[in-house]
Amino acid sequence: MNTAENSKIDSLTDDDFNQVSRILDCELAALKAVQQVKTGDRGDFFVPGKLAILFEGYIFWNQLKKRGFNPADYVTGNETILYSKWSMQYYKGGMGEYDRLEQARKINREAADASISWGMFQIMGFNYVACGEESVESFVESMCESEYRQLLLFVNFIKNNPPMLRALQSKDWDKFAKCYNGPAYAQNRYDKKLEAAHRKFKG
Repeated sequence: MNTAENSKIDSLTDDDFNQVSRILDCELAALKAVQQVKTGDRGDFFVPGKLAILFEGYIFWNQLKKRGFNPADYVTGNETILYSKWSMQYYKGGMGEYDRLEQARKINREAADASISWGMFQIMGFNYVACGEESVESFVESMCESEYRQLLLFVNFIKNNPPMLRALQSKDWDKFAKCYNGPAYAQNRYDKKLEAAHRKFKG
């Protein structure tokens, strides 16, 4: 893995992925399957300087509650970014997700950033501690720094969740998807998508 003093800016190499697969003791094909399902061929950035993100309004609801806000007080005018149950209907995709993020940040920046899945592996901001960061803010800064930093955050995230690590190692996609995406994973068929991506990379 790149050990240069400065963080890696360029796209990750096969050597980077190979070294991470050894660190996590998992198949390279399994690791690439996770990346493919999370950001796929569209890559890590929507445009230069704009990381791939997805805003989750139901997570925002819960993150506001954790910070002492009553989400219901903020719903009017914010129906597309604030709701109590998971829904795909308000996704804008691409750069449109930044519009949703900025709208949410006007209510509470920390809760908004915690409610986004960030970068190459689409890790939710509220997982900052498992990724080895001290705050949501430092997590976002690291995510935006480089693809290499994103890979390091992913390594920490997996290593700090033993059931998820074991599921990745054993290619138990049902269990991995549940750990990684939460109990609603089946609604988006993440387990099936991971299984299919793994078959593709295994050849």
